[in-house]
Amino acid sequence: MYPDVELDETDKTTAQANQNFSKLTQLEEVDLSYNAILSGLPDMFASFKNLRKLTLHECKLTSLPESLSKLTQLEELNLSFNDFSHGLPDVISRLNHLTKLTLIYCQLTSLPESFSKLTQLQEVDLSYNEFSAGLPDVFASLGRSRILTLDECQLTTLPERFIFVSESVTVSLTSTSSGYKLWYNWIWYSWMWYMY
Repeated sequence: MYPDVELDETDKTTAQANQNFSKLTQLEEVDLSYNAILSGLPDMFASFKNLRKLTLHECKLTSLPESLSKLTQLEELNLSFNDFSHGLPDVISRLNHLTKLTLIYCQLTSLPESFSKLTQLQEVDLSYNEFSAGLPDVFASLGRSRILTLDECQLTTLPERFIFVSESVTVSLTSTSSGYKLWYNWIWYSWMWYMY
């Protein structure tokens, strides 16, 4: 039986919260959404060594603790509705087993080159970010089969290398600026590449 831990407004100090979280060594799924106290808990993730799914939706995060890199079994990470306008934290690139990453409405304008290290990614949702300058080429280094969602990302073009990314890619560009043209061009060039 897992120990009971509650994190609420009475848990005023970081030390108290870290002490409580250190008991949770067998957790496989954690949802700490809508919890602003997370920005003051740099060490709490170190105990979650068996964690496979982590949801930190709308936690007022602007950075991520280095202890996140200790989640070596993590497969799914949801960081939606946080403010990463200054850049996606590099610690994410050290989550080698990540297969699903959700970054909806994170005020992203680009992705770091280190993003290409996430070679196990199969599903990425970057909807409602501002990639008006174009989608980074780092996607060309990702896994062979994946779902990429770019709804409402203000895209007007896709990287030329993107059409050679994989044998099986599902791309969603719903309501994106010039989305229909992007979709048509991507399908056309992918088909041409396949034929030749």
